[in-house]
Amino acid sequence: MNKQPQNHTYQRIHVISQNLIAVFKFIREFTVSLTVTAVAVALIVIVVRQLLQNTIVVQPIAVPQSMAEKGFTSQVTGQWILDQIIQMQNQAETVKDSQALAQQWQQFDMEVPGSGLSLQTIGQVLRQSLGIEQRQISGEIVETPAGYLMRFRISGDPPTSIVTQTKYLDVSHLYTDAAQHVMQMIDPFIYAAYLYASKDYANLDAALQVSLSSKDVDNQKFAYNLMGSRLDETGQYHAALQAYKEALNIDPSFAIVHRNMANTHYEYRDFKPALADYRKAVKLKRSLRDDIFESRLLERVAATLNKSQHIKKIALLEQSIKKNPNNLVAANTLAMAYYASATPAGYQKAADIFAGSAANKEIKDHEFYWLWGNVLKALGKCELAKQKHNAAFKIKPDFSTERITDCPVNP
Repeated sequence: MNKQPQNHTYQRIHVISQNLIAVFKFIREFTVSLTVTAVAVALIVIVVRQLLQNTIVVQPIAVPQSMAEKGFTSQVTGQWILDQIIQMQNQAETVKDSQALAQQWQQFDMEVPGSGLSLQTIGQVLRQSLGIEQRQISGEIVETPAGYLMRFRISGDPPTSIVTQTKYLDVSHLYTDAAQHVMQMIDPFIYAAYLYASKDYANLDAALQVSLSSKDVDNQKFAYNLMGSRLDETGQYHAALQAYKEALNIDPSFAIVHRNMANTHYEYRDFKPALADYRKAVKLKRSLRDDIFESRLLERVAATLNKSQHIKKIALLEQSIKKNPNNLVAANTLAMAYYASATPAGYQKAADIFAGSAANKEIKDHEFYWLWGNVLKALGKCELAKQKHNAAFKIKPDFSTERITDCPVNP
């Protein structure tokens, strides 16, 4: 009588166990499928990156036996030259990206399961079939009685090479000299930027000319910009502006050039073009914004306006103070512009500007207090006017012989 319920229970357990086995089998197969898919996707990504990367691969550099016996093998030499190039790239002060480099002996590689082929081999086959060449640096160093003779080659279209003799017998100097020659071949502007940052101006002009002769327009526009900066530093303002214009002819949206032109115009006291170029630069690249510089530009442009442009002058000065509330020159000029209106409202606005500038900070500008005193005198506030004039005399006792002896009737 009790066997039937027991058999029924066993049947239920058997069915559940079979279902669990089926579920676990599905999960396992699904997991394996996902893993295979993920590995395939990862391999495809790696191969595609190898195809698209613009990395130049440094091969071991052949060296004489005398160097190899001291530990400076072909691989060590290639690594040292690469390290020197990367160090120079890091020292170059520029926003331009440096040429990516890699060691041939340290490139990532693995064998694709079931194919018998490595990722590097697959990448090379695909490059050849698509006409995409992997640029490489190779070369050799030969010891001569006069020093070392170096030859370096860079594959590409067209391939380039350089042969140079160095008098250095010290290996570290040899590697530095080799790195500079190679860097000028593969990344001429970054080499010029490195020389500029190192203040090696004697070799800078030649490096810039190499960069300008490059077919790479990026090299050309950056070279013209750097040339402009150097010319500006040496006081050759017109030549600097011309170099900047050459850069803009190549790339009108080159924001940093507009910013540099603003600096050059400012130094040449040509404030209106300076303000125009500064605003173009900021419009193209917001990170170039400099409120203090813009405030100074607005204030200087306002100073060039005549009496008939009184309203425009006030507007520019108000913008200047808004950009930099600590611009005392702009505050003084704006206050005096209101003061020149010779109206009670103008006098009051001038007084408010002086009071606002002096709030919560110590000012050590005798002219500021002197002008403030004049405004208060015009308002008939004689005692306050005397206090401000006394403050001016305290800062600079010989500033003026004029003293407030009386005040007009408060208008």
